Amino acid sequence: MTSAYSKIEYKFIILLPIINAISTVLTDYFNDGSINIGQIRAFIILSYSFYFILSGKIIQNSLSKILLFTLIYFFILVLYSSNFSYSLQLYLKYFIATFFFFIGNYFGKNPNFINDITKSILIMLFLYLFNFVISNIFGLGFTSYKGVENQLYFGVSGVNLAKHISVLLLLFPILNIYKQNFFWLTLSKVLFFGGIIFILFAFKRSAILTLTLGYLVYFFIMRDLKSLKNILIFSLVLLFISPLIIDQISDNFNARTEAIYLNDSENLDKQARFTEVQEVTQNVQENGIIYFLFGSELFNSMDLFNSERMLHTDYMTILSGSGIIGFFLFFFFYLKMYIKSSIKYFKQEKYFYKTFHAVTCSLIVSLIILGFAGNIHAIEPRGTIFLFLGILYGSKFNYRYFKK
Repeated sequence: MTSAYSKIEYKFIILLPIINAISTVLTDYFNDGSINIGQIRAFIILSYSFYFILSGKIIQNSLSKILLFTLIYFFILVLYSSNFSYSLQLYLKYFIATFFFFIGNYFGKNPNFINDITKSILIMLFLYLFNFVISNIFGLGFTSYKGVENQLYFGVSGVNLAKHISVLLLLFPILNIYKQNFFWLTLSKVLFFGGIIFILFAFKRSAILTLTLGYLVYFFIMRDLKSLKNILIFSLVLLFISPLIIDQISDNFNARTEAIYLNDSENLDKQARFTEVQEVTQNVQENGIIYFLFGSELFNSMDLFNSERMLHTDYMTILSGSGIIGFFLFFFFYLKMYIKSSIKYFKQEKYFYKTFHAVTCSLIVSLIILGFAGNIHAIEPRGTIFLFLGILYGSKFNYRYFKK
C-alpha cells in the first residue's frame, strides 16, 4: 500500500459498495422529509470527494479530463436552472456516480485493490438477494406488476433493483480469474444464480437486456473454450432448476405483454419514453442555436416541458438540458474508454488482459442500455459501473492473485 492514503481510507473505499447496497435497500423505508440513510450516504461520499479533489488524487489522464470537463460544464448549466435546488440535487447524484471513476482509477494503482473490492461486490450482491428473501418472508415493500398471479415482494427498492444486479453479474468474469478459497468460490456461484433468478422474477426489460447483451459482447470478444464451458455449465444448471421457476417467469411475462408489444396508441402513451424523443428533438430544432448547443434547464425537465413527469431516458435528459455539446461529451467518454481499453488490453496475450477488456466493453454496453431506462438520476448502478471502469483503466496487477 502506498503512503498516499491511510489504511482507514483504503478500508472506507473497499466498503463503499456495501454502503451503497445498504443505502439502496433501506432508504425508502424512511418517511418523506426525514433524514434518511441515502442522504447520509450522499453527504459522506460528497465530503470525501471534496477531500479527494483537494488532496490532488485525481489522476490526470485523457479519460479523467473528459469527465472533469463534463462535470464542470454540467454544473455551470445547473446554475442557470429556474429551479436551482432541484437541479442541484439531481446533479449531485450524477456527480457522485461519475466520481466513482476517479476513485477506481486512483486506488486501482494498488495491485491488491481489485482483488479486495471484488469481495465487497459479492457482499453487495448478497445484501440485495438477502433483502429479496426477507421481503418475501415478511411481505415488505413492493410487488412486481399488476396481473401477476403469484406476487413476489421486492422490498422498497422494487423491481428496479434488477438493474443493479444485472451490472454486478457482468463483473463475475473478473471474479472468476482470481484465485478464491472454497468459501468465496462457493458463494460467488450461489450468488450468480441467485442474481439470475432475481432478474427473471423481476422481469425488468432493461435488466434482462443489460445482462444478455453485456454477456454477448463479452463472449464475442473472448471466443475461447473457457467461455464456451461456462455457457454450457450455466445452461445446464438453469435447465435443471427450470421446473422450480418457469411458472413464475411465465406469469411475469404474460403480465408484461402489453408493455413489450407496443401496438396501439394507448400503449405508446404509457411508454412515454418514445413520445419524449419526438418532443425533445422538436424543441432542439425549433428553439435556436443557443438551445441546440447548450440546452436549457438541465435536470429540470419538468419545468421546461411543464410536465409532472421528468424525462425518462438519459439521452433526452442530456440533449435537452445540455445541448449537443453535453450530448457529445456524454458519448465521447464511452468511445474513449473503449479505445483506451483496446490499446491497453486487447493485444496482450495473457487471458486476464483479454477478460478485462471484454468486461470493460460489456460495462460500456450496460451504460448505453440503462441510459434508455433513465438511470442518470440514480447513484446506483452507475456508481458501480464507473468504479470498475476506473479500476480497469488504472489497474496495476498482483499476479499472485490470478489463476494459472
